[in-house]
Amino acid sequence: MTTHFVRRLAAACALATAVTMLATTTANAEDIGYRDARHDVVELTFDENDPDAVPQQSASDVQTNVDLTRVRFGHGPRNVTIRATFVDLKRTRPIQLSAAVRTNNRRTYSVAVLAGDGVRRGILMAFGPRGRELRCGATKRIDYTADTIAVTLPRTCFDRPRWVRISAATLDFLPPAADNQTRIVADHPFATRLTGRAAFSPRLSRG
Repeated sequence: MTTHFVRRLAAACALATAVTMLATTTANAEDIGYRDARHDVVELTFDENDPDAVPQQSASDVQTNVDLTRVRFGHGPRNVTIRATFVDLKRTRPIQLSAAVRTNNRRTYSVAVLAGDGVRRGILMAFGPRGRELRCGATKRIDYTADTIAVTLPRTCFDRPRWVRISAATLDFLPPAADNQTRIVADHPFATRLTGRAAFSPRLSRG
C-alpha cells in the first residue's frame, strides 16, 4: 500500500467527522433513506495548515465517484449498515466514502472506504473515538455495475449501542490551487450546504 493511498485513507476518516450536514429530521427509526439530487457536488478550497481558515465553497461539475443519488442507514439486531448509490461509479478513478457513527454513549466512530489507485476492490477501515483502529469484522462491498457501496459493521464495533446516528459523505482530492491551497470535491446526501460542524441522522434504534 502506497504512502499516498494511506494519506488519502487517513484524510477520509478525519473528514468523516468534519464534512457533514445540517439535519432536518428528528424521529427515531430502525433505518432511514435519503434521496440526493444530481449535480450537487461542491468544491471546497482551504489552507490545511490554518485550522481557523474558512473553506471557500463553490459548485462543481464533477460526478464520477462523488455524486450521490441516495443513501440508506440501518441499525439491526446484529449490524449497523450504510449503503450509498452513486450517479457513476468507476474502477479507474479514486473512490472515497467517509462516514461517522455516533452512539448513545456519546462516542463517535469514523469509517472510510477507499478504492482506486490500483486497489480496485477497496479497503475498509474503522476507528474508535481515540483513533484506535477497530478490528471487529466490518465488511464492504463495491458493486461497479449497480454503482453502489455497502458497508456492514457489527454492533459489537460500537459496544452494542441502544441507538446510533450516522453521517456520510463522498469526497475526492483535486490538484492543489495556484496558491497551494487544498481542493476537495464532496457530496453529502442530505445537505443543503457543507459545514465544519458535524451533524447526523436521526437516532436509529436497534431493529
